[in-house]
Amino acid sequence: MMTSFIMNNNNIHFKHDGSTSLTIFDEPSEYSHISEKGSKRLQPIEMMEFQSKIASLASIELRNLNIPTPLLKSKYEVEISVASCRNIDELPLLLLMKSIVDGLNKRILSDDADVYKCSINYHPKKQHSRHSRTEPLDWLTLKVIDLNSSRTIIAIHDLNIHLVHKKNPYILEPEDDVLPFWYGDIYLSKLWDALNKQSFTIPSSSSYQVTMKFVGAVGSKDVDNLALFFYPLIELNEYFSLTGIRSITLEKEYDSYKSHTEIQIIPLLC
Repeated sequence: MMTSFIMNNNNIHFKHDGSTSLTIFDEPSEYSHISEKGSKRLQPIEMMEFQSKIASLASIELRNLNIPTPLLKSKYEVEISVASCRNIDELPLLLLMKSIVDGLNKRILSDDADVYKCSINYHPKKQHSRHSRTEPLDWLTLKVIDLNSSRTIIAIHDLNIHLVHKKNPYILEPEDDVLPFWYGDIYLSKLWDALNKQSFTIPSSSSYQVTMKFVGAVGSKDVDNLALFFYPLIELNEYFSLTGIRSITLEKEYDSYKSHTEIQIIPLLC
C-alpha cells in the first residue's frame, strides 16, 4: 500500500504490507549525537574497556596475518554472534552492535563508515552450576569480511567476555546542553501516525528478526547510526517489545539516483 506524510513541506512517500514490511522513499538520515560537536564528554569506563579489548584482540589477529592496521579503505561486513546466560533485556542488540563497531573504529577500521553490512544474533545459554561467579556470562563470535574480495580478515570465536552495549557519554560542562532529537522525533511520529491510520500492526511473537537496508548517498554515513534513527519506530507498536529482537541485519548501498529505507520485522518460530 503506497501513501505519504508531510515533513518540512515535503511529501514523503512510503509503502507497506500492513504488518512486517515498510519502505520509506526518502534520503536515509542518521541518528544525531546527544551533544554539540567539540563538547567535553566522558565515555563510560566499562564500555571503553570492553571496546579496547575487542580492538586489541582484532589487532592481534591482523598482526598474525601480517596485515597492517588500520585496514585499507574498502567495503566491510561485520558479523556478530552472541551467546549469553543473561536475559536479552540486559543486552540491547543494536546498542551492543554499535559498541563493538565503535571499538573497531580507527584502530582496526580507518572509518566505521566503511562497514556496509553488519549483523548480530543472540543465542540464550543456560548457566551451569559449575560456572565460576568470576567468569563472564557472555560469549562473543566476531568476523570482519572484506566484501570486495569476500575474504574473512578477522575471526574471533566463542570469546568469553563481559559484553557492554553502547551508552551515552557524560557531559562534563554544564553549558554543553544535550541536543534534542526534534527532527527524528517529529519525522517518526508523523510516519507512525500515518501507519497507524492504516492499521499497520506488527504480528505478536516472542522473538523477531529485524532487517534494514539503506539506499542513497550513504557512503559516508554509519550503518548503525542510520538504524538508530529508525529504530524507535519499531518500539511505537504497542504490542511489540525490543527485548523480543533476536537478530538484526543492517546493510547500506550507495546510489546517487535513488534513495529509500527498507525495514522488515519478521516473527521467528521458536
